[in-house]
Amino acid sequence: MTDPVTILGTVAGVASLAIQLTQILHDYCKGVSDSGSDVQGLLADTQQLSQVLTKLEDLVRNDSLKLSQSFTTTTTLYLANVRCGARLRSLLADLKKHSQGSQARQALKALKWPFKTRETRNISAELHGYTQTFQFALTLDGCEILLKTSGDVSKILQNSLRSATITEESAENIGLILTIVTPLPEVTLAIQEDVKILIDENILKWLGATDTSAKHQTVKRRRSPNTGQWIFQDKCYKQWENDVSPVLWAQGKPGAGKSTLMSCIVDKLKADAGRGEGVASFYCDYSQTSDVQTPEAILASFSYQLLRRLDSIPVEVDSIYHRHRRENTRPDLNEHVEILKHISTAFSKVWLLIDALDEFDPDCRDDLARVIETLMTFTKVLVTSRPQSIDSENLEGHTLRCTISAQDEDLKVFIESRMATASRGIRESPGWNVFVSDAQEKLVTLADGMFILVSLQLDMLLRLHTVTEMRRALETIPDKLDDFYKITLDRIRAGKSDKPLKILAWLVTSRLPITVGALREALAVEDSTTFIDPNAMIPEDDIVPMCCGLVLIHVDSYTGARKLSLAHATVHEYLSKNLEMVHGFDRIIAKACVRFLDLLDSSTKRELDFDRHPFFFYAILISNSSKCDIGRFVPPVKLRAKLLSDGAHLKTNRGTPFCAGPEVVIQQPRFCTNPGGD
Repeated sequence: MTDPVTILGTVAGVASLAIQLTQILHDYCKGVSDSGSDVQGLLADTQQLSQVLTKLEDLVRNDSLKLSQSFTTTTTLYLANVRCGARLRSLLADLKKHSQGSQARQALKALKWPFKTRETRNISAELHGYTQTFQFALTLDGCEILLKTSGDVSKILQNSLRSATITEESAENIGLILTIVTPLPEVTLAIQEDVKILIDENILKWLGATDTSAKHQTVKRRRSPNTGQWIFQDKCYKQWENDVSPVLWAQGKPGAGKSTLMSCIVDKLKADAGRGEGVASFYCDYSQTSDVQTPEAILASFSYQLLRRLDSIPVEVDSIYHRHRRENTRPDLNEHVEILKHISTAFSKVWLLIDALDEFDPDCRDDLARVIETLMTFTKVLVTSRPQSIDSENLEGHTLRCTISAQDEDLKVFIESRMATASRGIRESPGWNVFVSDAQEKLVTLADGMFILVSLQLDMLLRLHTVTEMRRALETIPDKLDDFYKITLDRIRAGKSDKPLKILAWLVTSRLPITVGALREALAVEDSTTFIDPNAMIPEDDIVPMCCGLVLIHVDSYTGARKLSLAHATVHEYLSKNLEMVHGFDRIIAKACVRFLDLLDSSTKRELDFDRHPFFFYAILISNSSKCDIGRFVPPVKLRAKLLSDGAHLKTNRGTPFCAGPEVVIQQPRFCTNPGGD
């Protein structure tokens, strides 16, 4: 047992040291106009430590927890006080020797801070650890734990750290306490690593970005082997690569293969980059919603990809993260730039690539141009787009330009690889090889630098069943994109089902991305439908053929769901002007959503299982895009009546508030960020 006076003296002595250090730091910050954020942070940590120690002193003085009966020199709380006191004395000695003399106050104002930036941050972290330890001691359970030996405390807290339900804040605090109270370096390192992994993963999640590698792989799969190599011999590309200019703007007409070439450049840069270089890319996509494609989203994606290559999160990024976590806020555009800049300092060189800028939200392009102006001061930037001007004199003056166009040799390789997918019977026909050679020559001549045109021409030829049919079709094959789309649309119109036209109209009109499962369920809902019938749904394998190749099924790079989209931005542009069904189809979409919800409402007594109905979440967002808090759904009775009437009209990108109606409890969807996820 320890004398109560000794206990009080120990705690009071440490509290006095903390108060002295606080005063010196306060005088320093007051006397030096630009004391720096790190010193200001140290002052805040010291003030907090002083306050907690004062509370602990009061607790000991009152002896309400009977500390005198258990506060021995072997307890963790005693050892923490002794170590904290020794550290404070050391800091005071270092600071006081810089402020001695007859004019101490004047000298203090001109004092050069004796610690380097990293040292100051380490001191702050150390004092913060002591603060958390003593704060923990102020609770009844915490005090009981810290009155045990350090070995026992370490076991108790490490078990808490491994709990599956522990929050990041609790894990971080326990990690700090364990660092203070655990005497064994190897144990301390293991604890710090566990906490670091948890916090680092949370920082990556906090950025709000998803790695775009899925999108990159989708584009890469469309690339024929050994194509695109011409870009690496291009004069402008070489100048950009060799630091003649920080920005390369590669422009090409629609369908020239810009995205495919971008994937080629990304792979080459990553293959050539040493450990000290970072490469990050972002593929803009016209079919994505505007909240996914913002300057902030692009910067967050870059930061996410680069952080994945680092062994640890830069301390500056960690600091920004914790500040926002405390304030429950998100970084703005300037802070995203700051975060990326801090991350870039960890690399010898950083390459940032943005594909299809023309598919980026037009309302945000000026902001993105200003961001690129900043990025070019500390990274290398490559942008691809359709031909367009740069509305920035500063950016224009630091930008090299090159033209992207499908090269003849690449087109020949592409044609040959596609022809190799023809049926074995056709490939064994006597005239096959001659036909392939003739097709290569003609299609390359007609290509006009566009892969998309050649791809569509090959789709048409490969749907035929004999070499004779193919040769006849080759003689009259369309040589303009619009002509090709017209023929394809006419062929779809001539079919017996209107489902393909509805699919196309849905993809053109809808302002939200939709997955395969969601659209299949949506198309099964008609005015006469009395229940949701799985047998009325189009088989997934039939969707692409029935739309004659104008749609694609691919894995969404942001959600991981199987998404349905138009095959190319040019398809969207053509159908927007030439598909009559598009006009007013937003109302048809809205009616389908409300009808679907109506059917669920009438057929479901209690729970709605989202996994069984992939169209459900999409329908919720369309019917009520301003209220997406999934938890309780109020069926829109008045809205339902209004939409199902002949004269009503609802734009799908606006949404309508829910109206009163019976409540239905629903299950939380698996992909909350994915409309219509399946």
